[in-house]
Amino acid sequence: MIMQRTSIQKPSLNTDSDSSGSNNSNAGGSTRPSLSATDSDLVALKQRVASVSLRSECYVAVPEPLRMLFPTGGLAPGSSIGVSGDGGWSVAFSLVSAALSPDGWIAIVGLEDLGLLAASEYGIPLDRILVIETPPAPQFASVVAWLIEAVEIVCINPAQRVKGVEARRLSGRAREQQTLLFHLDGGRSWPQALDVSLTASTHRWEGTGQGHGRLQRRLVSVAATGRRSMARYQQAHVWLPGASGSIEAANSSTELDGTELDGTGKGLDFAMTRYRAPLVRE
Repeated sequence: MIMQRTSIQKPSLNTDSDSSGSNNSNAGGSTRPSLSATDSDLVALKQRVASVSLRSECYVAVPEPLRMLFPTGGLAPGSSIGVSGDGGWSVAFSLVSAALSPDGWIAIVGLEDLGLLAASEYGIPLDRILVIETPPAPQFASVVAWLIEAVEIVCINPAQRVKGVEARRLSGRAREQQTLLFHLDGGRSWPQALDVSLTASTHRWEGTGQGHGRLQRRLVSVAATGRRSMARYQQAHVWLPGASGSIEAANSSTELDGTELDGTGKGLDFAMTRYRAPLVRE
């Protein structure tokens, strides 16, 4: 969710002495400025400070099966999140779906192969997605900076490495605007360390028999690390998609039996590519 910043007006300093001079003069008779503020000013200041404190403790919701990856229980507003691996895009859009507010918008830059139908199946409203083709390199930072100020969530897939000064400026603006910035290339094009790095590995699909049936669910492990509270390595195992079509927790005692959880799944993340739902251009 995007939270608008409010400026706090400081009470003015009044250097005028009163008739008695008792409040503005010290023992030596020198004049000191007095703090002059009405009760309404102090109440307003207290409310604004309380609002700022609450914002610092507010975290963006994540899907329940992935909550164990985040020590704070969610994503900090303004975070930079990298996703990579087979199934990484599905992980990203599961997070986006949970984080997007009822009236929020998402912008996706540089991912012309996005499957819009698959995105809608993860719960993202198609009427609130902006799909932006990869801008020319000199304009990339300007386009992303504008989007950070305009929408709640921005997903980027840069075509080439981003300059250090531009990366710092974009990360700073995302924190300022409390906009989530997802790196769909895992942050390979980003010169700075990301707040959160998620790596997905596909272990197996289920649903097919001996040459018949259809794919129904996929077992994925998601490893998480990052900075600050995310510095400690965490791992979760989920069905993505699950039998219901959305993300589901995997039962470690039964469903993971016989699965090599430290393996790396190879293949294509069908759920989020044009082969499932091509991007319609007008």
